Amino acid sequence: MEEAHGDWYCLPFGSPKIQELATKYGVSGIPALIIIKADGKEVTKNGRGDVTFDFCRRIAQESLQNWRFQSKNPKAALSAWKSA
Repeated sequence: MEEAHGDWYCLPFGSPKIQELATKYGVSGIPALIIIKADGKEVTKNGRGDVTFDFCRRIAQESLQNWRFQSKNPKAALSAWKSA
């Protein structure tokens, strides 16, 4: 999991700063992803929702592209249907 995290800063489990930051930024549960600048100013409290929305939008765009391709190419559509 750590290798997928990249160089984003995070607090280790059990850190005493967790409660302080949870209070400051209004975190009431997990998972939570709040994006803040280096100076502590909040960018968004909805980081988790933003990531989820962007992921879903990307999947939807890929599906639409695939459907467009298949609707222009009936043989490809039939082949995809048979292999499903």
